[in-house]
Amino acid sequence: MSEKKKKKESEKPKKMYWHLYSLQLLGPEKFSRVVDRILRKDFGLIK
Repeated sequence: MSEKKKKKESEKPKKMYWHLYSLQLLGPEKFSRVVDRILRKDFGLIK
């Protein structure tokens, strides 16, 4: 198998939608990055 195919199989899809409860589990740095992207409308928020 080529390395390109191996890399594609091991990559996870990006998380585009966040739930309020999952945000509570994030560390402070990751939380601030995710909230910033939610405010810029790069990510969605599920209520």
